[in-house]
Amino acid sequence: MKNLKIIFGVAMLFIASQTFAQNSGGHYDTDAFGRKIWVGNDGTKGTYDTDAFGRKTYQDNNGTKATYDTDAFGRKTYQDNNGTKGTYDTDAFGRKTYQDNNGTKGTYDTDAFGRQTYKDNKGNSGHWDTDAFGRKTWVPDR
Repeated sequence: MKNLKIIFGVAMLFIASQTFAQNSGGHYDTDAFGRKIWVGNDGTKGTYDTDAFGRKTYQDNNGTKATYDTDAFGRKTYQDNNGTKGTYDTDAFGRKTYQDNNGTKGTYDTDAFGRQTYKDNKGNSGHWDTDAFGRKTWVPDR
């Protein structure tokens, strides 16, 4: 169960990087204050934090601000200042899914190498890996 929570947490962070970094690839790291940060290969730099209500937040150098919350059904939700509203859920096969008001529908899965993967109906796909420095990385399919 702990691994599932970790995978889901990383999946939530991926959606932020997916939305903000346009699937350019990059890695997660920790800043001097101990906060999780996203460093995209396209120059995007974002910081994850917690707001006064205990919700996870994201803000990057491109002006994007997002909040993660839980809806009345216990599903994780995502909303940013660009108008995107998304919901994370579980499908009939037990896979995590993401759907937003822009028509994006994505599924998280595990590939033959045991890596967490993501694929959506807009052509975005890839997997998470670990780089030589032990950082969690997003590797987009090209």
